[in-house]
Order: sequence, then structure tokens, then C-alpha cells
Amino acid sequence: MRAEYVLRPPRYAGISKRSNEFASRANGSGLRRFESCSPHRMKQQFPPGVEVVPVGGTGEVGKNMTAVRVDDEVFIFDIGLHMPNYIKFTEDDSGDLSKLNVEALRKAGAIPDDNSIKPWRKNVKGIFVGHAHLDHIGAVPFLANNYDCPIIASPYSISLLKIVLRDEKIQLRNKLNPLNPNGIMKLTPNVTVEFVHVTHSIPQSVMIALHTKYGVILYATDFKFDNNPILGKPPQYDSLKRLGDKGVLLVICDTLYVNRPGKMPSEVIAREMLRDAMLGVDNRGKAIVITTYSSHIARLKSIIEFGKQTKRKIVFLGRSLSKYVQAAEDIDLVNFSKSGVEIVKYGSQVKRKFKEIMKRGKDKFLLVVTGNQGEPKSMLARMAFGKLPFSFNSQDHVIFSSSVIPVEPNISYRKAIDRELQNQGIRLYTDIHVSGHAAREDIREFLKLTRPRHAIPTHSEPNKVNSFLQLWAECGMPPKHAHVLRPGQRLKLI
Repeated sequence: MRAEYVLRPPRYAGISKRSNEFASRANGSGLRRFESCSPHRMKQQFPPGVEVVPVGGTGEVGKNMTAVRVDDEVFIFDIGLHMPNYIKFTEDDSGDLSKLNVEALRKAGAIPDDNSIKPWRKNVKGIFVGHAHLDHIGAVPFLANNYDCPIIASPYSISLLKIVLRDEKIQLRNKLNPLNPNGIMKLTPNVTVEFVHVTHSIPQSVMIALHTKYGVILYATDFKFDNNPILGKPPQYDSLKRLGDKGVLLVICDTLYVNRPGKMPSEVIAREMLRDAMLGVDNRGKAIVITTYSSHIARLKSIIEFGKQTKRKIVFLGRSLSKYVQAAEDIDLVNFSKSGVEIVKYGSQVKRKFKEIMKRGKDKFLLVVTGNQGEPKSMLARMAFGKLPFSFNSQDHVIFSSSVIPVEPNISYRKAIDRELQNQGIRLYTDIHVSGHAAREDIREFLKLTRPRHAIPTHSEPNKVNSFLQLWAECGMPPKHAHVLRPGQRLKLI
């Protein structure tokens, strides 16, 4: 067993525009075996073994994408956005994804630079998506057409992807194949993929286990071990132990909060914090505005349950809220619309709704809006800075059921909106939230269950890496088998 590193600098080669001839071939049939690539094209031959290239996501938060070569077959895990860079790049844009220039997005660091795996493109057999957060799935519309293979994800992730592609009029030639959490699919004669259910802050999150003759390659971003989830089941610990017993060659592990002691609290804690902020204070005659992550369906479920107790009309405002809720309703995961929730999506509808709210009285509504990070184009920012027909009054309530993602420009955005709301005399409730990411003891339990031979820490900035390396050593793992990689760097395991 040996490991060697080869640094491949990014190459900004020109790429062709997406062709209109690519018709969307979304396949909801749930087939469990299929030919992933055209049998007639020429594939490149590579030496036997396992080689890994983190295209993005190592040493940074976001832009998740990892390619793994097993002999002559290549598999891609996630194709995500770097959200701060993407937001900055599109600040002055109309929001039409189909008009964004892919090469410019690469150079801006908003999407992964997959030129680092260009020699592997014809050998890619499948693209796997672990969950539907944009830092894992958001760059699929821009890059997936580079690969003649299916996209395999949970039904919820596929549902969201279909909505994004339809709304933005983007066509992919890739088949979209749903695989249920805890499902298994024979992808090629040599490789089987398994989705292991875990808990996170979005429905149907999975760890992706690639079964190969060399051992299991386990892609484990993002997750937490929540034994009392609000939506869905607890993590599939038995499957993780089974994989460990079989033999895990490599884990690619979420380390965002590896330096946080203890275990990450359950979502039930956030639910009780939310109950207090919504029902435990006197908000009579005042506006109640709540902002949270649009993808956090479990949190939205709690907001609706408590909102009904206020006897106010519940209104969701914002495009991203609409997309994530619709994706959940399309697969019968929830049914917020039938619960009396009004979902307002488009600009003209939004302005009409705010005029109605101001006319009838803000205290008759519970408003759930986008903008928990203070993003300039979000609904809450536009409300706060007077860009919509809505005005706050002193002593109105704004609840941030979120935490600030600790990267620029999010920190600056939140400082600006918090300052503005405080200047208007708003009562702020912040950090009504628990994270969906594993803390140090969760990661320790994960390593004990799976007992990997090698690990690559990912989804965190460089200052977290030493903390993971220390934890790896505490678990009795050989220090030389924890590999700290930069995007585009190669690791040959076998």
C-alpha cells in the first residue's frame, strides 16, 4: 500500500457551449441496473488501482466535487457551488442561470475547475450527489454535460434538480436516476454504489459507498448523528458498521466542525428554541418575520406547526423557498400547501402580497422569507433596506433560525443587515439554530464504526485540518494515512 501525490495546476481550456440538441432524459423509473455510458466511444486506458482527485471542497467550504478512478472507471461525487463566490459573481445578474458563462464562473472560483480531471472525462461512469444543498448540487447544471453518464441521487435531490433545470430552461444529456436512501445499485460489472441514510439539515441526505474490489470508498459529506430527527429516520448505524467490517479503503469526511467539542445537538433542540422565540414572547400587534435555510424542510415544518398557534396567515416569500418546498411536495415528503401555507415566488406577486400585508395589517401574517445570511438580493435584505413595499416598525420581531456561515462575505452581509434592523428598533432573535454538521465526537463515532484505512478531510478551511489529524491519531489511525490535499491534487492509493 502506498500513497503518492501529483499536483496538477488548473488549465483554463475553452469549452463548448451547451448544445440545444441535448434533450432532458430524466428517468424517474428507479431502474437499478443500466449501461451508464455509450459503448461506442473510445475510453482511455489507465494503470490498475485507485486514484482520487478532489476537484474542489478541500481546504474550503463549498465547491464540493471529488473524482475517484478505479482502474479504467471514474466516478464523480457532487458538483457544487462555492456560494460566496457565486453570490458575488451574480450580484449584478438577472438570475438566469442559462446565460452565465461557465469559464467565467470557473475563473471566479464559483464552480469547480474540472479541467483537472479532463483526461478522465470519457471514462466517467456516474455522477453521485449526496444531498441537495447548492454547495453539493448547484454546479451540476453548468458542468454535468461534460460527462456522458447518469446522475444518481436521492428522490428529493433529483426532484430539486429537475425543478432548477426546468425553471432555468437548462437541458442536460445526463439521465437523472433516483436511488432511495439505503438503496443499492449495480452501476458497472465491477462497481456497486450504496446510499447510506444519515441525518443533515435537508431531506434524504446520504453517505455514498462505492463498493470496489479494492475496498469501500465512502464519501461522507455532510452529516450529523441525530438520533431524534424531526423529519425522517435516525442514521443507519448498522450499515456503517457493516461497511467497516467489509473494509473501508478511504473516507472523504466532513470536518466543518471537527474542532467543536462534544456531539452536535439534535434538531429537537432547535425546535424548542424556535417555540420560545415564536410563542414565548409578547408579539401581539407586531410583525413576525422568520428567516431560515430554504432547504431545511424539518425546520420549516416546525415553523408551520408553531405558526398555526399564532392564528396568523403563514406566507413563504422567495424563489429558493419555493423550489425546495416544491421538491419536497412533488415526492410527497411534506404537503405545506394543503396546510394553508401560501407560497409567493415571483417579483410581481411578491410586491402585490406585501401591499396586501401592509393594508390588512402585519400582525395578521407570519412571514417566512429568504435571507438568513443577509444576502443583498434576498427577500429580508430588500425588506430591511426599503426596496419592497413593506416597512418595519419599532418592536417588530425578526427571527434568524440560522447561524452565520463563518466565511466572507456572509459575515459582512449579516453585520450590515443586523445593524440596519437594530437601527429601526427591531427585536432580533438570532442563532435559533443547531447545525446539521457533525461535531468532534460525532466524527469520532463515525471513524470507530467505519475503521477506514485512509482519510481525506474535506468541507472545511485549513485551520480545521490539524484538529482532524489529531482526532485521527486519537482513534489509533496511522498519521501518514490522513491525506491533506488541495483542489486538483492527486492521491494514488493503490
